[in-house]
Amino acid sequence: MNTWTIAIAVVGLIAKILFDWVKTSPEQRAELLGIGTKTFNYLRRFMIVAFFIAIIGFSALGIYLFWASDAALGRKDVILLLMHVFNLVIYGYTALDMIRKIVDLKRRQREADTTNVIET
Repeated sequence: MNTWTIAIAVVGLIAKILFDWVKTSPEQRAELLGIGTKTFNYLRRFMIVAFFIAIIGFSALGIYLFWASDAALGRKDVILLLMHVFNLVIYGYTALDMIRKIVDLKRRQREADTTNVIET
């Protein structure tokens, strides 16, 4: 399969999606937009979490490799160690702060929901 075949298939798929979008009713469009928004939000959260896990994992691996190495230390090795420690501390703190904010937001939403249920 060559590049032109793939390009034509992608253009055809985009055209079909646009034609189907025009044929749908406003209620169906609203439903599809809601599904698309939810999917995008989940994918965005997943990518953020995957990014933090990858950065923290690679930094921890770099620190371990420095610690386990029997080779003579050079300036490059020390600079890389400092970079990995800095990444681990900064991204680790940022990840923990994001988790704390999410937990606080969910707790406040639950409290607001229970307050609304009690009032009615």
